[in-house]
This record gives sequence, structure tokens and C-alpha cells, in this order.
Amino acid sequence: MPNWQLNDNVKTFLRQRAERLCQRTLDYAFSDFPLDHEDVQMAALSRDTVETMGRLAKQKVSLPSYAEARFGFQRGQLPGLLRGTIVRLKLRTPIYLRTEPDNYMRTLSFTPGASGYVHLDFEQEPLPEEKQKALVAWLNRAVRQKRMTEITNFVVRDVVNAHAKTCAHLHRMWPTLATLINDVEGTGYHLARSQDRLWHDTWRDRLHAVHRPLAIYEPAATVMDQLRPLMKLADTVLAAGMMLTPYDHTQEPIVATVEYWEKLPTDRTFE
Repeated sequence: MPNWQLNDNVKTFLRQRAERLCQRTLDYAFSDFPLDHEDVQMAALSRDTVETMGRLAKQKVSLPSYAEARFGFQRGQLPGLLRGTIVRLKLRTPIYLRTEPDNYMRTLSFTPGASGYVHLDFEQEPLPEEKQKALVAWLNRAVRQKRMTEITNFVVRDVVNAHAKTCAHLHRMWPTLATLINDVEGTGYHLARSQDRLWHDTWRDRLHAVHRPLAIYEPAATVMDQLRPLMKLADTVLAAGMMLTPYDHTQEPIVATVEYWEKLPTDRTFE
């Protein structure tokens, strides 16, 4: 059975397929944000201020309101929160904010005075206990999935760019990645186009081919020692992405997306 070198096109395809499957798992992890419009509004401004602005609005006073902003959740505010988190919220009903939100600044600081996101105050109007627990659980789960996605995308890039030079190398090192050729979603390829279909059919056959013996394509032991635990975790993410159907956020009153999470001193990061 002939072997084929992985060219730049197929490497890009595999990376894009992995990214799409990772995003699908994130879509589910980010679903069902537990706060409602009033919870967010009252944590962003005091109730007195909100009521005053509401009265002014009824008098036809033009006041800015915002349907999208980044909000910060910090460990000191929420017992049980493992890492500070910055979440982008898209709200069906706009809310009033103290200042115009900055939706573009790259913010990595989780100190009380950090800029680039809206600071929520849960002391001025505390959340009910069950809702606070639900918020903490949501944030911890969402950050965990975000971290797993970062690991998956990292190890996929590392394997296809630096280690799997041929189809046989890929089969020996990480056969899961060869199965990503089974679908084109997220890659820009369209099977209705004859040229795309020819490319896809060719590489599907090549990546499905069984090579014997595979032992001669064994990567260095040091490489596998470093990557094996990451690939094992990534396998669970990719498998979940393959099994899940696309998630529709359009009916949710608030669509939430974790943008940044607080790196603790013990955290290894993959960016």
C-alpha cells in the first residue's frame, strides 16, 4: 500500500475540521446561561439608577443602552468559582451600563479595577442562592470546556504540523485525526463542486488506507510521552463534536460566550 505525504491543504483541512468539532462542544457548554436580563441589569447598575433611567426613557429622553458587552466574573465575588472569567453576553433586550462597553480590548487582568469589561456587583443586589450556585456551576463548566478546546486545537496543530509527515505517520500516532476526513463541515470545501469532491475523495481514500507495517512510523518515545495525555483528552472532545448535532442559540434570551479565563500559577496554557 503506497504512503502519501500530508501536504499543506490536507493539514489545513484537518485543523479546520478539529476546530469545528471543538466549537460544537463549546456551543453546548455555553448554552443555558443561568442569569436573566434583570439579573445582569441590576448587577451592572444599582436598582435606583436603573429605575431613574427607566423613568427618563418613558419621558422620551434618549439614553444609550447596549445589547452586547463583555462582563467579568471574579473569584472574590462568587464562592466556588475556580477561575475568573470574562463572558460576552448578547441580550435580546438592551440594558443600561455605566459607560459604553469596550468590546475590542484584549483583557487578561482579573483585578477589581481592570478595564475592558463590565464589572458586575452582586453585593448591591445579591442573587438568590440557587441562582448563584447555578452561575458558578455554569462558569466552571464553560471554562473547563474552553480549556479542553484549547488543548485539543493545540495538539492537533502540533501533530499535523510537526510530527505526522505522512498518512502512515498519522495512523500510527493518532488515528482519530484520519477520521476527520469523513466530513467537510467547517473547511470551506463543498462536495457539490466537482473539484472539491475530487480532492476530498482522493484524500479520504488515502487517509482510510491501511499501511503495513506501521511500526516503522513510530514517533520518538519522548514525543509520545508529552503528547499522549493531550491526545487522549482531545479524543473525548473530538468524539463529542462528532456525535453532537449543531446547537441553535437563536431562541435563548441571553447568548453567552467565554472569551478569557484567569490563568492560575499552576495552569499550563495552550495558545
